[in-house]
Amino acid sequence: LLLTLMTWIIEQKKKADYSCVPIEILLWGGDEYTFVLPAGLGWGFTQLFFEASKDWKFEDKPLTHCAGLVFCHSKTPISRIQALARELADGIKQDVDSMQQKNAFDYLVLESVDFPAQSVTAFWKQRVDPDIAEARSALLPNADWLTDAAIGKLDVLKNHQIYRLAHALAKGSEPQSFKDAKERLTTSGITAQQIEAAQALFSARDRGQPGRYEDWLWIHLRELRKYLLPQTASTQSGRTQEQAP
Repeated sequence: LLLTLMTWIIEQKKKADYSCVPIEILLWGGDEYTFVLPAGLGWGFTQLFFEASKDWKFEDKPLTHCAGLVFCHSKTPISRIQALARELADGIKQDVDSMQQKNAFDYLVLESVDFPAQSVTAFWKQRVDPDIAEARSALLPNADWLTDAAIGKLDVLKNHQIYRLAHALAKGSEPQSFKDAKERLTTSGITAQQIEAAQALFSARDRGQPGRYEDWLWIHLRELRKYLLPQTASTQSGRTQEQAP
């Protein structure tokens, strides 16, 4: 596993022209791991981890993992970030029976050195409409992220369009605002097929609210876009804390 992960990181180093790639292994015990690495590599690293471990078994039973990712400033207190990563992973584990033992992960993006004092659930209820927050679901790993073609599916969606739609889903917004924003998106030349292709990259466990499934696409993109596109200086300065118990 370590060889697979490090080989991939070396490949990314060459692609992004990093002078070096700082990575720390804070925990490697049994099937529990904690990694710290540049934020711009966090998403792909997670998909690679799941891809590399997807066929693991213990006593002929599938061995699955839940992971929590925290994208944050490099100066954010590491102890708090570790706690958030574990909270994300543990939140998935509590619901593992209904997920039919599937691998899954969740994430949190912190835009400054500040970090939420409340639970992750309460954090999202403050940021988006309560109904949408309630429909939030753990994401399923998707090996497509390891190909350059995956990024092409996002390039057709422009930043201002993403933010307009995500803002329309914010707490207190009227449903009509989202409808209007989406109509402007389609009239700008984006097709339903392109939206579906981008949405497919964020495979999630369905909580029985399919109408909210697409809503989360825009929130995911608002939160993660700069970490999903090819590396830039701005994404190299952060770090990702990943907990995979």
